[in-house]
Amino acid sequence: MEKIKLTKKSLNELEESIRKGAFNKVIFIFPKKSDILLSSAAEKLHNIIDECIFQNVDVVVENIPYCFLVGYKRYLKEVESDEKIKPEKCKECKHYEKCSGIWKEYIERYGDKEIMPITGKYLITDNERCMIEILLKVRQATTKQLLELKNSPEFKDICAHCVGSDDVMLTGKNLIEKGVVVREFGASGYIWSLNKEHTLVKKVQGHGLE
Repeated sequence: MEKIKLTKKSLNELEESIRKGAFNKVIFIFPKKSDILLSSAAEKLHNIIDECIFQNVDVVVENIPYCFLVGYKRYLKEVESDEKIKPEKCKECKHYEKCSGIWKEYIERYGDKEIMPITGKYLITDNERCMIEILLKVRQATTKQLLELKNSPEFKDICAHCVGSDDVMLTGKNLIEKGVVVREFGASGYIWSLNKEHTLVKKVQGHGLE
């Protein structure tokens, strides 16, 4: 098990290290004294966590609140500390009670402008929403068809990071775990379809996501 402090240097090297099989289990720790903003670290962690999932690497993230990594809650570990605080604006967040907060030293240095309290009930990533939107349109699709459709004018503004079949597989795997998507193997490879009775599907269909 590797414990890695998140810095500009480590974040720039991690994705390639994971791809090369450097870790079986890794814990990413956001330190009290940081040379990178939480928002910048979280942006890089999206791809890094996705790569861990794809490579079957057990991953845990400590000291980054859920509001920075929406859609990745199951990989976050709350670590309580007297040196952490929750700014006043955090009281609006639905995760306020369970969140361990942010390092006081970080807030004193960078402020709380990055913090975006979560008030909505249903949360999904852009790639997950894109996959749901496509499957609502075409009923079912192969991995290849999903990639072709995500580049179409209708969906290209929704899909933010999906660039290849690996991204489709990762997004699909997450939606399968949530019970939103069903996957079957056919003559043309995997065929994806929706569980249309799932609340998230109904919310996306009705554009009711908060």
